Amino acid sequence: MFFPECGRLANKRPELRSIIEKVDEWLATRSHSSLFRPDEIASYLGEKESQISGVFAGLLKEGLFIEEKYLECPRCYKPIDVKEYKEAIDNDEPFECVWCQNDLAGQNVTKTIAYGLNPARIPDIHPDRTRKTPSAQYAHKDRNPTKEITTIRMYSKGKKWDNIEITFTKQNKILVYIDGGNPFPRSISYKQLNLHDRKNPDKPIEEWNILWELAEDNTGALSLDRLKDRNLLERYVSNLRKTFKDIFQIKDNPIPPKTRGQPYQFKFKLFTQKKVLEDKDDIKHLRPAE
Repeated sequence: MFFPECGRLANKRPELRSIIEKVDEWLATRSHSSLFRPDEIASYLGEKESQISGVFAGLLKEGLFIEEKYLECPRCYKPIDVKEYKEAIDNDEPFECVWCQNDLAGQNVTKTIAYGLNPARIPDIHPDRTRKTPSAQYAHKDRNPTKEITTIRMYSKGKKWDNIEITFTKQNKILVYIDGGNPFPRSISYKQLNLHDRKNPDKPIEEWNILWELAEDNTGALSLDRLKDRNLLERYVSNLRKTFKDIFQIKDNPIPPKTRGQPYQFKFKLFTQKKVLEDKDDIKHLRPAE
């Protein structure tokens, strides 16, 4: 295995070996400064949260992990530095979440725990494996934009989100319109936007699936039926915000923070071709007979 601690834990818990191997491979693709939560990893790997929590507890005892205590923004669920928050509150100052600009002063902020790699164990990582492993999954962290991303950036330069329209022709392909024009001769895929799973290029990252589902139903109900975790859905949407801001090079937030109980709002136009055809059919039925 990539991490010796995972190997030792697998020998102690042979009934969890297959799951530990999955966690070991997943951790090998993460940045050394990343924070991990069992619920997110369980959803990504398709495993039970209780089993992933057990593996994480074992790796904590093995010394691979350290516990990181932080606060969670009640709007976007992003981590907040405990020390900075406490200092602002003690000085009776406002404190805005750096992700969604939500003023947290006077709000009930939840304390939570995540896991981080123990810095003392980082030298145990094999350098040859590290070089081969991608350190980023999302397009907003990708240093090698595709020609499609480069074209989008050229056409969207100086534009606003209301100039952008995205229509899914299939679950894996979209049409991109900028100021009403399509800079591509045909629809483009998630691969052309660097939004494929790095371990399985024939699959998109989960954020792409979330976007497709939101195009069909902006309440997020379809995603919640699958994920069964509202907080996890919000985190995927947060990743989408950062990814699209990088692809289109538009600084404004493309998906404003969601008000509980309300559907998601988009500053760009988002459709599926099926929905467009259904809407046109509805309009046709509303026309008076000639």
